[in-house]
Formats: sequence, structure tokens, C-alpha cells
Amino acid sequence: MKLEQLASFEAVTRLGNFTRAAEEQFLAQPSLSRQISTLESDLGQGLFERATSGVRLTQAGEALLPIARRMLADAEAARREMQALSGLERGRVRLGAPPTLCVSVVAEVLAEFREAHPGVALEVMEAGSHALAQALAQGQLDLALTIERGILDPSVESVQLFTEELVVASARSEGGPGSQHRAAPDAARSGERAASGNAGAGAPAVSSAVVQNGPRPGRGRAALLMGSDFDPPQARAVAVRAGASRAAVSGRITLAQLARLPQVAFNRSYDLRQATDAAFEAAGLRPTVAVEGAEMDAVLRFVERGLGVAVVPATILLDRPGLQAARLVRPALTRTAALSLRAGATPDAATRAMRALVFQVSARLTAPGAELAEFVVPA
Repeated sequence: MKLEQLASFEAVTRLGNFTRAAEEQFLAQPSLSRQISTLESDLGQGLFERATSGVRLTQAGEALLPIARRMLADAEAARREMQALSGLERGRVRLGAPPTLCVSVVAEVLAEFREAHPGVALEVMEAGSHALAQALAQGQLDLALTIERGILDPSVESVQLFTEELVVASARSEGGPGSQHRAAPDAARSGERAASGNAGAGAPAVSSAVVQNGPRPGRGRAALLMGSDFDPPQARAVAVRAGASRAAVSGRITLAQLARLPQVAFNRSYDLRQATDAAFEAAGLRPTVAVEGAEMDAVLRFVERGLGVAVVPATILLDRPGLQAARLVRPALTRTAALSLRAGATPDAATRAMRALVFQVSARLTAPGAELAEFVVPA
């Protein structure tokens, strides 16, 4: 049985006439008659009793009619559903990302996608890149933002999006850059007292020299230089807020200087934690850990409250006015984000729209003059 045969059968039954049914179905009457004859032949039953006054259903025709109408209704519902999907009125996108991208780029993407396509359901999976690759390969995800660290899975295809620096995040100084600039002399004197008072405890040395630079939006303009290996020609500033373990850094900071600052360290399951630990180990350094084992949101909150600094991807700083960043140098650490999907998969309309939006957001993120263009570049 074919749907067009059932449609002709239902039209003849409803209109009681082959001629009117053929007109409604946009068929020549002989073509419609052949469809009915073929259907009767396939079923092995006559469906109509023909008379000069019209047609009347046989017992077989009466049995077939409700079935035919259900099948035609289901076909129409399927057609409408497919049209809704192609028009992004319905659908679902399952997107995966590491926590470090979920709180930054993914949040931007989902907000814009939801506004444009409110009828499409969104599912998010937070996990490491290798777990996300496995989920893609097994069909549990449609798309995933991943961090490129070699081949994830041979059944997964990836397109690089951007490369970002790992930066040292700290709580922004009270009052913003201007008040930090005005308070620099007092901070220097406090820093001298803190350095002399803690010299025997292995605390990092803090000199009393103060570097004052021109205004840079989102950055401190006056700072204390830290450590004997500090390189003034290359460094803009490294600011240390005196008192307890609260530290605010801006400008540039070496890995050796970072090791002497109190740090809020991520859970060891994070790829980011593993990368920074490997960097310290390669340099023969042992970091000073103030708090350890927290997840992403907790780490950022602890840093905002001044418990220590944290090494984070630059994109983490999107729309976080309570944090400021210092560029990590000697060595610089970077990572590359990619958009991954199962090799050979044919994305549906909603997934294609999500993929296009990820590329758009990445392009804006790396555009000249963007908020984080200093730290994030196209891959």
C-alpha cells in the first residue's frame, strides 16, 4: 500500500464519486481508477461497489477506511513535525564542553541560541575532552567543544576555533585601577613591612620599587615588583596587595613568581589542573597552594574573595568584573579550543544552527578590539 493510494481511496469514500475525487487529488480520473484497482489487487479485496448513482463501500472497504485515515493522519503529522524541525520550531541539541568552556563560551552560545530558537530543547554535558569524544562517538552528543591535546578519538572530527592563553586571575583591587594607582606608595610601604616580617617564613621577596604605567582599561596601573627574577623591560606590572594572603596581580608574571603566590587549585581531574601541574614540575617548581580540590564555580568565587590566585583560561574572564588577569610568561601556557562532532554524521537543522553560532561567537571573541583579544586569537 502506498500513501497516495490510501489518499485516493479516502477521497472517493468521502466524496462518493471518482470524478470529484480525481479533481481533489489533482489526478486524471483514469489514473485515480488505476490506483484504486492496484490497491484492491494488493489487498485481494474489492473496496467499492460501483453503481450509476455513485459508489458504496464494501465490507472490506469499511474495515480499511479507519485504518487508512489513521495512516494518512500520521503521515501528515510526520510531515508537519519535519517542517517544524527544519524551521527550528522543534528539535533538540545535545552539546558537550569542559567546565572551563561551559562557564564562558558555551554560556554565550546557549543564551543567543535560546533567544533565536526557543522551541529547541538544549542539553549540556560537562566533562573532560576525552570523555566528550567518547560520548560523540557513541551518539550521546551532537556537538562538543573540546580542548585539543592530540587525537581525541579516530571517529571524531574537530575544527579548531581559537587559541587562548592561560592567565593568572586574581581579585580586582577595591576601587578599580584608579584607586590602586593612588594607593601605590602606601602599598609599597606595606609590602616592605610584609616582606621583612615574612622573610624567615619563605615568603616571596617583594621590592619597594613601584612601576606606574599609563591607563589600560581593565588592568592595574601601579604595582609592586616581585622577586629577583622579575624582568622590568618585558613586564608592565605585577601588583601584590599587602595583607594576609590576599593577592591581586596584573601585567605579567613568570611561572617562578606565580609559584610563590597563594593559589586556589582546581580539582585534579581537570585537564587545566593537570596542565599547570605539569608546567610547574617541568620547571622544578612547587606551587604554594592555599585551597585545593574545588570545582570551577567555587574556584572563581574563592579568587574573587581574595583567597588566592588561580591559573585559568583567558575566556573565563568574560563578564567577570570581580577578576583581573596577569599574563603568564616564562613560560607562556596556551590551549586550543575546537568544535568536534562524530565523523560522517549528518547534523540536523538545529545542530547546524548551533554549529554556525559557535563559529560566530568564536569569531567575535577573537576580533580586533574584543574584550579578550589580547589573550585569545583565531586558531
